[in-house]
Amino acid sequence: MEFTADFTLVGLDIEEGRMDLTDAPAATVTPVDQDLHLEAGEPFEPGDHVGEVHGTAILTHRERLVCHLTFSFDADPDDSIVVHGTLPREHGGMGPGRLAVTGGTGKFHKAAGTVQVETRNPKRYRFTL
Repeated sequence: MEFTADFTLVGLDIEEGRMDLTDAPAATVTPVDQDLHLEAGEPFEPGDHVGEVHGTAILTHRERLVCHLTFSFDADPDDSIVVHGTLPREHGGMGPGRLAVTGGTGKFHKAAGTVQVETRNPKRYRFTL
């Protein structure tokens, strides 16, 4: 799978349901495990499966989630993109925002840029590298 400098992926939760953070206290750690798909046609419409995203989100006292995510791709297991940053807690879950691309492996070993996270169900990741 070839990616240009700008691409959009749709993330579908691997496990049914999601952790509800509505009443969660600070320091709650939430796993992020999703199958990744190319976006097909309409926004948030999953197309071909291209990989997975795994990571954690830690709730802070200021209603923010500190997120550390690794995007891995099926085409080559050595290709990954790492992102990090904070997103708001909204409606009991992860809210929208922008995370920093902090690096990667394989063909993404010099990756830098941002990923815009949109959090309707499913999540939408718009990369600019």
